[in-house]
Amino acid sequence: MVMYQCSAATNSSNIKMKLALIFVTAFLASSNAVRFNIRNLDGGPVWIGIQGNPGHEHLANGGFKLGQGQSRSIDAPGNWAGRFWSRTWCYEDHGNHCYTGDCGNRVECAGAGGIPPATLIEITLKGYGGADFYDISLVDGFNSMASIEPVNGNGDGGAYSCRKVQCANNINYICPGELQIRNPDGNHVIACNSACNAFRTDQYCCAGAHSTADTCRSSDWSVNYPAIFKNACPDAYSYANLDGGPIWIAIQGNPEHDHLGNGGFNLFQRESVTWCYEEQINHCFTGDCGNRIECARVSDTPPTTLIEIILKRYDGIDYYHISLVDGYNTMASVS
Repeated sequence: MVMYQCSAATNSSNIKMKLALIFVTAFLASSNAVRFNIRNLDGGPVWIGIQGNPGHEHLANGGFKLGQGQSRSIDAPGNWAGRFWSRTWCYEDHGNHCYTGDCGNRVECAGAGGIPPATLIEITLKGYGGADFYDISLVDGFNSMASIEPVNGNGDGGAYSCRKVQCANNINYICPGELQIRNPDGNHVIACNSACNAFRTDQYCCAGAHSTADTCRSSDWSVNYPAIFKNACPDAYSYANLDGGPIWIAIQGNPEHDHLGNGGFNLFQRESVTWCYEEQINHCFTGDCGNRIECARVSDTPPTTLIEIILKRYDGIDYYHISLVDGYNTMASVS
């Protein structure tokens, strides 16, 4: 998964976010506070959903209403992390139910997440190295266009640094019939489901026998549903097994055994240490071995999924297994 990152300016910077239905601007007034200005750009009212990550507050108790063209500002700690989404086709006279992105028939979600399909803007402020990280996720489907754009941030000129990220095409217009969510009268497509949510099979959910990158390739499906989302919104993350950048392999030999490849290398998409960034001094957010590609004897930092191998052991037999003793960070197989 590609996450975009940006450092705050010395005095202040802005992050503009649009959920197409919503336009959100974050004013980073100091290292201790941030203000999000949210404006509804849709042709009608929308209800905003907000959920803080574990350990972070649910801003505005998780949501509020915005009429067409209306805006609202909310304050958050400078290290806040969480998600925003649009709830559409909401009706007070239907028990405060929203037909997309609903969080339990309430205006303030109060910690509840949105029911898929929903377009998500995901944000982590003051993450690794003090940078702000953000992305758009369509993994659970689509219900509104979205964008997020830092303003006055300190980027390094990299492809994923301080630039606008958007899903500017309405996927509801091109959604395959089998993924469509329609309004109560059936007259309009109001959201587009993910294949996993629609079909609930191991193949489409990358589970069971399809739980590895090798056995869950959307290109092998009869219809490559993630490609429909990705082609419409190239910046968005659209598929659980779609990683837009390289992943880094870490290798450590047992005592008196070589550290193959001097302990590691990187592999590009489909070819695993995950969430690794060269522009952040080769740091990996999972499985890191000391900010380096070649781990060169240094062990990984848990949690990580481990493949452990001993060749030519007892009676010349090769032994191997997958260990989650130190936790999990990626799917894995060995054969």
